[in-house]
Formats: sequence, C-alpha cells, structure tokens
Amino acid sequence: MSAALFPRATPDSNRFVYVAAQLTSGVFELFSVASGGGTAPTRLNSALILGGNVTGFAISADGHVVYGADQGADERFELYSVPAVGGQAPTVLSGAMSAGADVTKFLLSDDGAFVVYLADANTDQVFELYRAPINGSQAPVRLNAPLAPGASVLAFEIARDGSRVVYQAGVTSPNESADLYSVPSAGGTAVRLSIFDAGPSTQRWFAIAPD
Repeated sequence: MSAALFPRATPDSNRFVYVAAQLTSGVFELFSVASGGGTAPTRLNSALILGGNVTGFAISADGHVVYGADQGADERFELYSVPAVGGQAPTVLSGAMSAGADVTKFLLSDDGAFVVYLADANTDQVFELYRAPINGSQAPVRLNAPLAPGASVLAFEIARDGSRVVYQAGVTSPNESADLYSVPSAGGTAVRLSIFDAGPSTQRWFAIAPD
C-alpha cells in the first residue's frame, strides 16, 4: 500500500480525504476515512479505466469532494463530484468533452456552490473557462468571451464573494500577449480590465483583493 497523498480534513473535521494506490499498485484513487478511526476507508471514485488515476481534489464547504481523473477514458481528464462520506456514484461536472480533452485546473467557490475550471473541451489545446454547480444540477457554462485564433485562457481566480471570475486570456508563443477580463460567475458579458503585451518568457500574475 502506498502512502496517503494530500490528506485534507472535511470542513466539519469528521473525515479525512486522501489519494493513494491503496487497492492496486500504481493506481491512485480517492478515499475518505473517519478522523476518529475505527472504520475502513471508503473509496470515493468509481472504478477507473485501465491506466486511469485520480490526479487531484478539493473539498467544498458542504462536504463534497471535487476531483479530477481519467476515470472513463485513459488520458481524458474529467471533473467529478461526490460526497466525502461516499455512498453514491460520482457526478460528472465537466459535461461532454471531445476525445483527448482535459480539465487542467479547477477552483471551488468559497461557499461550495460551484466550481470553475479550465478545459480544452471542444478544441484540442484551446483551453476555455467553464463554471458548473458542484451538485451537478446544471450543465457547464462557458465563461470566457470568444477567443482570438491561437489564444487560450491562461489563468483565473474567483472573487471571494463568488460573484465574478477574473481571467487572463491570450497567446504564449512566439511572444506572450494576454488581456485580463472580469465576468459574472453565473455567465454573461466579459469586461476587459487591462492589456498586457510583453516579450517571450515574460510571466504574468494577478490576484483579487479580499474586499
């Protein structure tokens, strides 16, 4: 059995969630276990396709676990949600995705109501920004404005109150050129905040102030 990776407590501290190759050597899956011990760990993901692994997870304020995995098709990394206590099949959050598509990054809203994620869901290597409710009650909504040829969404952050998402979109080669946008988290018109235009290998960072 491998060591437990990235153990995190649920908001009520009743359970710990972790990733481990616990059942099959080299196959990393998602588990939760009572913080007080006395019971066996519960596997949270569904059976993985041959070659599949869980790659990361986050825990929402209401105790759901959102995780990324190539669960249904090898090397197609999708997004799922499941209660930390287990007891039900995971819900796919990332919707229909083309062959070879991947979710590469995701963040949860502070209230645990929704997840925002990056994926090349429609066109290979063109990464766009999506929002989906963590309970899977609605299909994902694309948040970014239409992208210029060769451009992708490069980075994003969710406002603390969950009302807006700020993201950076543009190209990274041969020269980096990216704009910063703000969009309502429920979807709507994206507003350009500022313009970046820099030479190759330039790094860009941004953050949303707490207020």
